[in-house]
Amino acid sequence: MRTLNPHDFRDELDGFSVGFLCTHIPDAGLTARPMRLLGKLEGDDRLWFATSLKSPKIADLSADPEVCVTFQDGARYATISGEAEIVISPDKAIELWSESLRIWFPDGARSEDLALVAVSPWSGELWDMSGVVRKLRFALAASRAYFTGEAVSDDALDHARMQLVE
Repeated sequence: MRTLNPHDFRDELDGFSVGFLCTHIPDAGLTARPMRLLGKLEGDDRLWFATSLKSPKIADLSADPEVCVTFQDGARYATISGEAEIVISPDKAIELWSESLRIWFPDGARSEDLALVAVSPWSGELWDMSGVVRKLRFALAASRAYFTGEAVSDDALDHARMQLVE
């Protein structure tokens, strides 16, 4: 498994546009919601999402800010663990605004109902099975594992980890 610094990890997140934000529901377990990624690990090293102040996730995050965000784009996968913060900032909302949000926020970036969710990552992992070379390498390793009766090695996967907090 490779180790990535935050800058390289940020570059590897290109192509991911929607993730599942996993939160803890008090007294009920975990839930995951699809969320459009508005900004990723920019200068402040946070992932940014938009939500409604009326959303149940506001209460979830207020009770327990620890989250996991998962992504998939074809044969590429990523997961990020961290802490979420509810941010009410019209200036930041304008900076991150996407017209695709207008269906939820008809008044635009200055909507009184608009809240931002900023996720500060602690760690992350990537798996990349895209491209012919990676697929062939994995197919060969999987065939070898099948015929030898041994589990496929993690070395057969393009797997990387980023650790920000020890």
